[in-house]
Amino acid sequence: MIFSILRRIAPIMFVLFLSGCVASKRHAESGSLQTLDTKVIAETRPAAVPPPLTPPPPVTSPVAIPEVSVSTASSPDTVVEPIEQPEEKTIIRIGLLQTKTPVNVSATFGTLVYQATVGSKMLSAKEGSKLRIKLSSRKIIIGKHQFPHGVWFFPEDDQVLKVNGRRYRGKIWIRPNHKGKMDVIEELPIEEYLYGVVPREASASWPAEMLKAQAIISRTYLIANRGRYSSRGFDLSSDVSSQVYGGLESEKPETTSAVDKTRGQILLDEDNHPVETFFHAACGGRTEEPRYVWSRSSAVCPYLQSVEDSYCAINPHQHWVFTLTRESLRLKLRRAGYKMGTIQKIRIDHYTPSGRALIIDVSAGDHVFHIPANKFRLSVGADLMRSTWLTGISYAKKRFRFEGQGWGHGVGLCQWGAKGRAEAGQLYPEILSAYYPGTHLSHIP
Repeated sequence: MIFSILRRIAPIMFVLFLSGCVASKRHAESGSLQTLDTKVIAETRPAAVPPPLTPPPPVTSPVAIPEVSVSTASSPDTVVEPIEQPEEKTIIRIGLLQTKTPVNVSATFGTLVYQATVGSKMLSAKEGSKLRIKLSSRKIIIGKHQFPHGVWFFPEDDQVLKVNGRRYRGKIWIRPNHKGKMDVIEELPIEEYLYGVVPREASASWPAEMLKAQAIISRTYLIANRGRYSSRGFDLSSDVSSQVYGGLESEKPETTSAVDKTRGQILLDEDNHPVETFFHAACGGRTEEPRYVWSRSSAVCPYLQSVEDSYCAINPHQHWVFTLTRESLRLKLRRAGYKMGTIQKIRIDHYTPSGRALIIDVSAGDHVFHIPANKFRLSVGADLMRSTWLTGISYAKKRFRFEGQGWGHGVGLCQWGAKGRAEAGQLYPEILSAYYPGTHLSHIP
């Protein structure tokens, strides 16, 4: 234990000694993007692009950055919560939980080591201990110890930390937030984070080239959206609002291999900005443009054009049907904000160029509601109405019958299509080129 603690504080003491001697020689890492020695995987298109997503700024030093005090509320009794920054650019923070409920922290073996802030006194629990972390008066409580600004847990050597029984590779930071809850945050390297993401987004039993493509779009998403929750002390959440992340419990050898074999690779557009790597389960035969799905996406995006995809035909759930009574459909639409009476008729008013519904008209009483198709889908339920590609709407036996094809919004990479392409022998650069034309592979800066 003593040697382990010395290993942690020795680099800090050394850096403090050097800082007075060589401060003038400290320099920032280059923020340029190093393109891989591979061919550009698709032709460029000289069209307008959406506002670029700027890569994260370079880190000026590999040592810990001084704490930054952040006030998160205007009330005079608000606790000022310092947010410690990650030590390296390749390290990210993931918000695992936000809870008022006590959290249990343990380790797979050995002594559990923790401290209040970087550089403070190291504490330890008995071997095999499971610590119960509570929140009281906006302070983290562990036994008799109080931590106003949170507490860090460190894995020792090959040790793995567990939060509520789930294993995580990285350090764990538990801190109070301004909502009267605890944030449970994991800090770990980017590639190890992806080990727990890719198997939650794609089946580990699918072809290796498809999994490599999935690893790259997940890594690109991270780089494009890193820092989204910086005011709360982490980069991304672990749920569907970012990317679904399951920690070490979710890892599979096949997806880990896909991450390792594409290490550091991301997709960039023709202006060298990270691509918006949208993806979905099945396009139904043709992908969709984002401007026909989300109202905020009004600009034409050159690498997210609608493309034909015959490889998606291998999807066993390509076609779907569901039925709803007039009343159940009316209630679903009312909950979405459409106050209507008995529904008499439903028809598609406008189509997108790909063949999907754009506007759905719902006649109820003496009023016709013009509902965007994607909003109609989400109101009805995305598991029922799997896409906006409707091939038929009818009414019989007091029920509306909806028929369609595809699964998901249809934008970007089609996962079933990517699987079909991999099975046909395509490699991951070719797969990515098919769904994101005009992009190229590069390394994380």
